[in-house]
Amino acid sequence: MKKRISSILCLMLAILMLLPLIVACGDDDSTDTGMNTLSEEEKEFLDDLGEYDFDGEDFNVLSVTSAEDTYTKFDVESYDEASNVDMAVYTRNRILEARFNIAFVAEDDNYTNCYKTLQKEVEAGDYVHDLVMLINRDAYSAFINGQIIPAAEIPHLDLSKEYYLQDVNKMCSVDGYNIFAYSEESLYTFQRASVMAYNTSMVKDLGLEDPRTHVNNGTWTLETMFDYMKKAQTVDAFGKTEVYGAYGHYSYLYAAFWFGSGETLLSRTKSGYKFTMGTNETLIDVTDQIVDGIEAGLIAHCSSNTVSAEQFAAEKTLIHSTVIGRLTLLKDIDTFDFGVVPYPKYDTDQNEYASRIVDAWLHVVPLSCGDLDRAGVILEALAGASLQHVFPAYYDEMIKYRILRDPADIDMLEIVRKTRVFDLVDVTWSADTRANIVASVFVNPPLKNLSTVCKSLENVVDGHIKTALDAVNTHRNK
Repeated sequence: MKKRISSILCLMLAILMLLPLIVACGDDDSTDTGMNTLSEEEKEFLDDLGEYDFDGEDFNVLSVTSAEDTYTKFDVESYDEASNVDMAVYTRNRILEARFNIAFVAEDDNYTNCYKTLQKEVEAGDYVHDLVMLINRDAYSAFINGQIIPAAEIPHLDLSKEYYLQDVNKMCSVDGYNIFAYSEESLYTFQRASVMAYNTSMVKDLGLEDPRTHVNNGTWTLETMFDYMKKAQTVDAFGKTEVYGAYGHYSYLYAAFWFGSGETLLSRTKSGYKFTMGTNETLIDVTDQIVDGIEAGLIAHCSSNTVSAEQFAAEKTLIHSTVIGRLTLLKDIDTFDFGVVPYPKYDTDQNEYASRIVDAWLHVVPLSCGDLDRAGVILEALAGASLQHVFPAYYDEMIKYRILRDPADIDMLEIVRKTRVFDLVDVTWSADTRANIVASVFVNPPLKNLSTVCKSLENVVDGHIKTALDAVNTHRNK
């Protein structure tokens, strides 16, 4: 018996001695890990990051989702090959996981809960998420409250690269200081740009030129748009409008006309910032024209994107005001085709179109993040890889799923992309500024009182400016 036990012990000892060699041999045979799994084409990165190995650790990302599924998810576990965007997101993330030896762990929640989660983690000092997506106004509040790391202090970010939204970053900076780093990873920012969908069949029946032709000729102006709306409007025997010229969610519909005119609500000068909206003659005239349109029954609003889309699908309006991401709500329309154009210019003397960004969503780094260096690397890599893989797929899918009906609409979206406008009063400080103006001028009820409303808000805006400058100076003087 002792001899048998001794033999077994010897055998076990031999196996234990050989185990490292077996594992090593296994490693030699399993070379398809990490960067080795990538093709030469997949190794062509736009960034200049170099090599990093994060030891297979989790990288936790909390993003915003939408009940209407009009945002692109940060990650997908699998994809239907019919979905170009899901395939691109999956490909991007698997490439980055292999490149840096990390594992993305993606969660999503509504935007209110995303901010609450970030606040709780920072207050408790809990390192849970590396990135959290916030709507811009919440991201700004988090900056003011010292709850996120501003872009200017995140290592590895090269904001001069083509994959950063340099126009947006400049417009949302404060005194030249980059609080945020918008990149092509924030496809959501593009999806929140204002557009007009229009019924092409109705346009043809009215004997009118395709609005896209006017856009290309530089003649899609307020005057042209009002001419179209007047011809499209129908009323019943009691004078009540049955078919409107334009219809939309009030938060999307009205403010975009201001920016379409080429003007901004906050002026930036060499001496600083000034809230000049109430004295801007162009903005006053645009407002008065829209109020006239409301009173004439040409323009109407609601408080639901779904209702607005339904009105358009029922052919109750020529124009549906929306944002790019919510064009998906129109994909089931099969009784007519529609086109997409930017908001109209003020007049033909205006050099180019201007397209309002309604919100601007982005991933930020919570103050509680325990590895800022790694977060910076991944943010930079995501930016470049998104330009390579995700954004082109988005255009393809818009056509493939008949969300857009004509390739010419891609040209319209490119105009919107190149002429986007971000305004601190409109987006970042919207709750007690722009929202109040829209409600007071266009909604409760429509009145030609823009100057009066803006005058009452001057101190509010001046307070925001001072708070922003103080916060930036505090960070600069660290």
